[in-house]
Amino acid sequence: MGTQLISRIREEYPDRMMLTFSVFPSRKVSDIVVEPYNATLSVHQLVENFDECMVLDNEALYGICFHTLKLTTPSYKEICDIKLYYLPVLFLTEYLYFCY
Repeated sequence: MGTQLISRIREEYPDRMMLTFSVFPSRKVSDIVVEPYNATLSVHQLVENFDECMVLDNEALYGICFHTLKLTTPSYKEICDIKLYYLPVLFLTEYLYFCY
């Protein structure tokens, strides 16, 4: 459903630059079996409909929590906190790169 919404937005606003932040699943974090399959199917839509796609790897974020922050069992909240901390930095960097 998400990819259909993306393609409709692209059809409606073809002259707009579209940017996405996508999180790819990991075996260490995910408890849903079909997540890698769904991610693989959605990559085509991301490439077709977005001008820029930032990919975040859940396994790398898990590694940051485990090795750098020394958390023995990182929770979803702790992994999401890392995403929330770095997304504005990535967005600002991209904005400055394309606008100046």
